[in-house]
Amino acid sequence: MFHPLDASDVLPTLDALADRLVNAKQPVIVAAAAGRHEASFHNLVKLAEAVGAGVIDQYDRLNFPGDHPLNITRMATSVLGNADCLLALDSRNLYAAISREDPKTGRNEYITPKDCWIAEIGYRDVRIDTDGEGVYIPDAF
Repeated sequence: MFHPLDASDVLPTLDALADRLVNAKQPVIVAAAAGRHEASFHNLVKLAEAVGAGVIDQYDRLNFPGDHPLNITRMATSVLGNADCLLALDSRNLYAAISREDPKTGRNEYITPKDCWIAEIGYRDVRIDTDGEGVYIPDAF
């Protein structure tokens, strides 16, 4: 049975996340399916503008306007190399967004710096199974 977290458990974490985003020199947001709700599409624009974060759209849904100056999807690799704070929203495969294959070795390597702070909010937080085995809908819903 799923038991939602009490707000007193979550708020300090969200405050810390907000502080990290606001104080970051090169914040980046990776969004995959956050735009599945219309309000989320518009709120992501507000969040990115408020903290000056570049947004990488993984195109699971339309998450961010393609013509917005903070849309860095096409230059993700170069921007991620300097990111100091990364927020992933509803990303089914964050690893794909932050790593690339080294053509010399054939090994996948992280693009983000080792000291990049990464926070992920998404499917696992509401217990939605994304591996094709089905969707778990908590009793609370």
